[in-house]
Amino acid sequence: MPRRTISTVQAKIREIFMLALSFTMTEGKIVSWIKFEGDVLSIGESVVVVESDKVDMDVETFYDGILAAIVVGESEVAPVGASIGLLAESQDEIAEAKAKAATSSSHSASFTSLLRHRHQPAAHRPRKIVVTLLMAKLWQRQD
Repeated sequence: MPRRTISTVQAKIREIFMLALSFTMTEGKIVSWIKFEGDVLSIGESVVVVESDKVDMDVETFYDGILAAIVVGESEVAPVGASIGLLAESQDEIAEAKAKAATSSSHSASFTSLLRHRHQPAAHRPRKIVVTLLMAKLWQRQD
C-alpha cells in the first residue's frame, strides 16, 4: 500500500517591490497608495502609484493577500528592487509582517532621507501621464 505524505502549507509574507518602470529608472517615488493596510488584494489589482523618471504608473500586485504593512510612505523614494510594502496570506501573518516592516523601514530610513533631497518638486514640472503596467506592455509591443 502506498504511503501518503502529509504536506503542510506554511503561510507566507510577500514583499511588494519597487519595480523598474523604465530601462533608465534606478529609484521611484511613491505618489500615493491606492490600497491601505488591512485591504484584501487580488492578483492584478492596482496597489500604489509610483513616479518614475518618465511617468506616474499604477503598480499592480502579483499575489492575492492582505496589505499588511506599508514600508515606504507617500512622497518617499525607494531604489528599484526595494520592498515598499508587505502582503500577508491571512490575518494570522499581519503582526509578523508589521514587525518585519518596522525593521526594514528603520534600515532604509537614512537612505530614503538622502534620496528625498534629490526629488524636490520643480516649479514648472511638466504634467505626467499615469499608465498601468498593462498599458506600458502594450505600448512597448507597438515599438
